[in-house]
Amino acid sequence: MLLEPSTLSADGRYVVQLYHTESGWRAIEIDDLVPCFSLPFWAGPGSFLAGDKPCFSQPVEGEVWSLLMEKAFAKLAGSYGALEGGVPELAFQALTGQREQLRWQREGGQWRRLRFKTPIWSKSHVKGAALEITNRTLPLEQFFLRLAYYEQANFLLAASITKGGMTERRRDDGLIEGHAYSVLEVQEVHSLRFIRLRNPWGKEEWKGRWSRGSDAWKLHSHVARDICQRGGQRLDSGQQDGSFWMLFDDFAACFDSVNVCPATMPVPKASRYAKSKKRSHAPVCGRCSQPVESCWLLVRGHGTEPISSVGAPAGLGWVRLADGDLCQLCLRATSPARRAFWQGAPGGSGIAGIREVELTRRVPGIDYFPFEAGAGCSPPLKRPQCDLGPSCTQHSPAHFASYDHPWMKPTPELVLSRTKRAEKAPQCNARALAMCNAAMCSQSCMLAPGMRMAMLGNSAKKIQVRYENSV
Repeated sequence: MLLEPSTLSADGRYVVQLYHTESGWRAIEIDDLVPCFSLPFWAGPGSFLAGDKPCFSQPVEGEVWSLLMEKAFAKLAGSYGALEGGVPELAFQALTGQREQLRWQREGGQWRRLRFKTPIWSKSHVKGAALEITNRTLPLEQFFLRLAYYEQANFLLAASITKGGMTERRRDDGLIEGHAYSVLEVQEVHSLRFIRLRNPWGKEEWKGRWSRGSDAWKLHSHVARDICQRGGQRLDSGQQDGSFWMLFDDFAACFDSVNVCPATMPVPKASRYAKSKKRSHAPVCGRCSQPVESCWLLVRGHGTEPISSVGAPAGLGWVRLADGDLCQLCLRATSPARRAFWQGAPGGSGIAGIREVELTRRVPGIDYFPFEAGAGCSPPLKRPQCDLGPSCTQHSPAHFASYDHPWMKPTPELVLSRTKRAEKAPQCNARALAMCNAAMCSQSCMLAPGMRMAMLGNSAKKIQVRYENSV
């Protein structure tokens, strides 16, 4: 929790907690007065009235928290004007307390991983960032899978177009250079790779292929049915709200920078859950009985279910959730029990959906963390813990904002560095198995996922481990 009180304050006083790399968490006291301008609007024949509209952040549904957070940042920086430009890594650090921040930069047909070091200041403005260059690069296909892993791990993501060298320059395709977009979803839907972004201004969207109003949605109605309805809003038509889909190839041709905060957020994304249970297009979770709008999932087959997608490593692919399958939150809540089952413990009720496909799949970012993984965001203001524990099925953003759910964070054994995993030289739990060349032993061995194992001798001996570059 970063904002106190968490409800509307009668006297307009709030305290916002923001993280600083040198001094730690700092309490910023503000009031609820925000700069606005008067906007005339039509109120009937011959009648116009004036309404106040915030000058900067534009709430989508009248929420106040975004305006208060923006004011706290402005007070910390010295003014609203000092917030112009900046770098997403600094904002991610301030909001999450996660020191390590990553950036992927496009270099031709490859994407290179960089590490954020410090911001670069020009007087009172942040004009850039000092970045540590690494040797890690990914081709486009693997970068798409990496972003999908980040999104399923519930990391904060942002994207921008930096090659123009200008701040907030509007382009003919509707995009804005020098402007940070939120990355909301990364999915492959019926063999088409998509990424969903949002302009924080709440307007000025992508105008190219698969944009709002594009004929592509009508020509591919099965795609539109799966991804065009989010939170009661249509993304293929209607009034702009700043949120839009792009083909990933178009995204990679336009955007050249992606920011990653490698820590699992303690609150789920509202975009993955429907606001109404009356929609027929969304599958319904077999555990919490809530419709799931974001119904495509990147999984790795385990045991009897081989999965593969074009350009993905063997065993890794996209599946569409069906009625009765577990949603992402229920997958996260039941992940420890499924791991115990794979290691030989007796199965229990509620660890899988109606079809029990969860027992033959592992979900990157939930069941295992093959790449960057933080232990989870830990805000300074503690929320009361939900008494229901992992059995909680009240999957609304409001509930998670009010109560802490420790199972939202990955457990320590899942976030060990790959170096420590290799040094640990774990024992294989497979029974009477002389040789194993698969991603996991067929007898429920659950050593660090993402590894390929070559067993020396029988199951009682240690194994050698090497790491794959794929998810």
